Amino acid sequence: MVAVAASPPSHLKNLKRIKSEVYEGFSHVFSTDSSQEEVYERMVKPLVEDFINGKNGMLAALGPSGSGKTHTVFECPREPGMVPLALQQIFKRTAGSGSEATRSLMGCQTCY
Repeated sequence: MVAVAASPPSHLKNLKRIKSEVYEGFSHVFSTDSSQEEVYERMVKPLVEDFINGKNGMLAALGPSGSGKTHTVFECPREPGMVPLALQQIFKRTAGSGSEATRSLMGCQTCY
């Protein structure tokens, strides 16, 4: 388990409304120079493998506005995000398998 401590700048610490917070329960914290591929391999690929093998899974991007959620989830053709990489993995694994298994992919209507 990883914990992240968020502290206000020292010049604001004397204000009574400001306090430090410790957030626990993160699966992993990536550095700012992490690639989309690194995030995908560590966090999403195992979920997709489980999905291909018949399990349920969910990808959620949470964070404040401007924190990079859309970039991480979708990005662009040059550096695809989690959704394009997941779809590539699914179609590569299921193409030509002769399997008639179906999968349901649902998206959040408010996200599009």
